[in-house]
Order: sequence, then C-alpha cells, then structure tokens
Amino acid sequence: MSDNEQKDQARSGQRLSRVETKRTHDDAADGKNERSSEKKEKPPKSSGRAGRWVFRLVGIPLLILLFLYGGMVAGFVLLGKAPLSEALDLQTWTHIVKLVFE
Repeated sequence: MSDNEQKDQARSGQRLSRVETKRTHDDAADGKNERSSEKKEKPPKSSGRAGRWVFRLVGIPLLILLFLYGGMVAGFVLLGKAPLSEALDLQTWTHIVKLVFE
C-alpha cells in the first residue's frame, strides 16, 4: 500500500468512527426521550395540593398564635422581669386583656 492509500484508509476509519459515534449518541438521545415520555404519562399527585391547602388553613393560624403567645411570654418575663410561672398563669393574661381592651 502506498502512503496515500494508508492515509485514505485512516481517514475513512476516522469518518466511520465519527459516524458510529453519532449513531450511538442518537441512540442514547432516543433512550432519553423514552424516559421523559414515561415521566409525562404518570398521573399528577393531588395530595400535594391538598396538603398545602390544609397547612395554609390550619397550620399558619396555629403558628401565628404560637408565636404571639411566645412573644407575650418572652416580653412578660424578659422585659417585665416577672417569673415564668406567672407568665403561664391564665389569670395574668385575663388581667392584661382587661387592661388593654376595657
């Protein structure tokens, strides 16, 4: 074989490998398309929406009340320098509400 024939053969081998590489890449891409189509076929989950709705309806008001109570206790104990046992007493809070609203 001459040098030119060897170069041509080497070039054609490179071309084939590029074509083969492209084919294998295309085959892999087809596999990805099949996977993505499988994901699209799943039915949507409705429990996520319902869970968020229940949390908004029940959880957020409870968190607001909890933080309000915690803030009042912290203010009564830290700022008012009262003992924690008085801060947790129901009569203390009824007295404060009467002072503020009556």
